[in-house]
Amino acid sequence: MKYVKKINETQLETLTNDKALNYLDETELNAEGYKEFVPAQREEGKPYRYSYEETETQIIEHVEEIIPDPVDILNSAKEAKKQENATIRDARLIAGVIYKTVLFDSDTDQKVNLREQIGSMNDTETINWYGMDSVSYVVCTKKDLSNIGNLIKALTAYVWTHNAEIVTAIENAETVEEVEAIEIDYTLLEE
Repeated sequence: MKYVKKINETQLETLTNDKALNYLDETELNAEGYKEFVPAQREEGKPYRYSYEETETQIIEHVEEIIPDPVDILNSAKEAKKQENATIRDARLIAGVIYKTVLFDSDTDQKVNLREQIGSMNDTETINWYGMDSVSYVVCTKKDLSNIGNLIKALTAYVWTHNAEIVTAIENAETVEEVEAIEIDYTLLEE
């Protein structure tokens, strides 16, 4: 049996085992405000508003299910979908590009390094340009480095254009089901 003390209409203090040792019987507990707790029936996972009724020997819990506003539910679903989209989008932006069977970084550092290397090379020079695994490489001319850069530019343009389409679809969704049905996929057709 659980004993509680009513603090106000929505808060209780539970009698702990350590504190219960200070009381000899239920009469002493009641004198201190502790009474038998009678919980309300409720379903797991649903939000409730709680209130408590106090009798001479019991504190009875009452619950009222909180019915969420449909607009709030839709807005929450949209925000969650936007966050999912941002996570997948950002992962794709840095997942790399393949050039001559080697996977190269596609992050900002790679863009800067390519730009600087291209600017410092003449048309006949070559350089070993290492892939994302830091082991595989391509012997690159200035043109090869430019091609890698162009793949990164194409990836970036594709991802941000597709991102705009997805965000627009999320914003235009009128139901939670429509939001959930939006597919987030940043796979390029030529991959």
